[in-house]
Amino acid sequence: MKSNQSLQHQFDTAIHVITERPLKRGDVGIEIESECPIKSTPPQNFWNSNILKFDKSPSYWVAKPDNSLRNGLEYVTRSPVAISKLDGALDEWLKYIKGTPFREDSIRTSIHVHRNVLGLTINQLLAVIGGWWLLETPIVDTQGIHRRGNLFCLRLQDADYILIEVFNTLGRGRPFLDGVLGDNVKYGALNLAAVERYGSLEFRFLKGTNDIKEIKQWAVFFHELCSKLADYGHINELIRDVETCGSVVWAKKMLPKWILEGETEESLRHKIETNYSYVYALMYRVRDVQVPSPVIYAFPASEEDNPFVQIEEEESWDSPDTSHLVDDDNDF
Repeated sequence: MKSNQSLQHQFDTAIHVITERPLKRGDVGIEIESECPIKSTPPQNFWNSNILKFDKSPSYWVAKPDNSLRNGLEYVTRSPVAISKLDGALDEWLKYIKGTPFREDSIRTSIHVHRNVLGLTINQLLAVIGGWWLLETPIVDTQGIHRRGNLFCLRLQDADYILIEVFNTLGRGRPFLDGVLGDNVKYGALNLAAVERYGSLEFRFLKGTNDIKEIKQWAVFFHELCSKLADYGHINELIRDVETCGSVVWAKKMLPKWILEGETEESLRHKIETNYSYVYALMYRVRDVQVPSPVIYAFPASEEDNPFVQIEEEESWDSPDTSHLVDDDNDF
């Protein structure tokens, strides 16, 4: 078993250093799943010829078959794309699929966005995950009822087994990078298995579309949200800010107006607090791993109480300073 000092070092170290991977340039990767309507089926071998044509010319994209789709293709960026180059990448994709009829109502197609996290420490990654879980419900709700509880993009409240898997990986020598988070968490709205496989967090709940303005809007949002949450440096600081601001004020600070449209303060508070207990449990699990303590925590007796009530006092614990490890202005 790894010593506490060794584990702490892993939590304070950037992911690309732990994995000994090059620090990839670029901010986001995009996967666009598309289906052609059956009644408008293109000529035989259309998809094969489209793959060959597409792979020869584009700078940013490759196309490949996807057996989960009907009469469809998946378009994937070759490598992470800088936010400043997203317009060019999406314009290129639109140019090569121009004239291809797409189904806009398919329950099988979706847009997946990968956010490069190789430059983050494990502590920063945990702050991003905790913040995402608090915001997950109102964000996923923007995609309509067919994305809620969808087996290919399960929210934490749909599959809290994800939290158990995260608990399991935190006590090991290489949190999130030890093979524990595999297919069991792959189909979450936030795919945590992508951290080890690609060096990214994969957001996979967006419904399918060929609207490049919408795709860019979401890609930029995911990148900026992860940056804001990573800036906390530690999940303790995230929770401290949520408690200081209050859930509604904090959520409005994190989310743009176009996501909050139609939300009342009451509905937003309810949605943010849906995952409160999970995120507090994650915070205390991190603390127990990094600074073992005999303190016992209990679930609240009422909704007005904190998600966890401390039974025995303990010394306060401040998060370590990790600002020197990651340069927020670095374009990877």
